[in-house]
Amino acid sequence: MQPGASIPPHVHLSQTEDFEILKEEGRFRLARCSHVARLGEVVHVPAGVPHRFRNALGSEVHLRATLRPALRTEELFERLFRLGTQGRVNRLGAPSPWATARLIHEFRDEFFYLAGVRVSIQRLLAGTRP
Repeated sequence: MQPGASIPPHVHLSQTEDFEILKEEGRFRLARCSHVARLGEVVHVPAGVPHRFRNALGSEVHLRATLRPALRTEELFERLFRLGTQGRVNRLGAPSPWATARLIHEFRDEFFYLAGVRVSIQRLLAGTRP
């Protein structure tokens, strides 16, 4: 991750996520707890726990994120990166609300829902069953 980059607060409903720091350090927030993870450390995020990550350093941070069970997460990320290479994301890397709705509909179990907004509302806005 580039200096200043961040992953917004989100939640995975049925997947755990492990972040392994491969270079430098990262700042995490899990629910209401903040944590600085250093080189070699693994941060475990249980399913359903809101979390975010940011690079507060002036240099790149390298990390490996692993989601379990994987489900169709790889396919979801391929789709997101494809949207990015097509220039169909905003300056923060987020797709349009319409594209996001399609992703929620197609990747209901793998989608990383915004923390602070009820999942049922996000699914309803996406036109899928809550």
